Amino acid sequence: GDAFRRAAVPAERAGGVLGHGSVLTRYAHSDQGSPILRGVFVRQTLLCQEFPPPPPSAGGVPDVDPRATTRERFRQHTSNAACATCHQHIDGIGFGFEHFDAVGRVRATENGMPVDHAGALSDVEGLGTGSRVAFSSVAELGRALAASEAAGLCAARQWYRFARGARDTALD
Repeated sequence: GDAFRRAAVPAERAGGVLGHGSVLTRYAHSDQGSPILRGVFVRQTLLCQEFPPPPPSAGGVPDVDPRATTRERFRQHTSNAACATCHQHIDGIGFGFEHFDAVGRVRATENGMPVDHAGALSDVEGLGTGSRVAFSSVAELGRALAASEAAGLCAARQWYRFARGARDTALD
């Protein structure tokens, strides 16, 4: 109809901005979701954690079985010591978004296999802090971030950057 009305949000869509189609689509590839892009989004934008540039040998996904799930394809990151340094902090978050495809549609299977969308947020309060929160939905990830001091400080930093129209510096 033409009037506003209350609408129920399906449980798999709950999670605020983390489950919003625009965010899920922005941090994906045109033909597939991307645990890397989605994990980096959480680390850089919601936790203000930066990583060094990838090593020169990094790039792309190695050839794997096209019937493999995204989790299976990207598992190689953590088995390669050069990649694992950063991907141990990225992939676990990104895998938690696997319940969504490239444009944010909820999915239960990928290549005929059930989607494993369990995730883990390591070092939430800062890289090297040893903290770890397991989650099984973007709503749980959102609650973990909401309880995080680092995420609260990052939100203030992001508002400051937005208001100034520039990134903050050490003097700020």
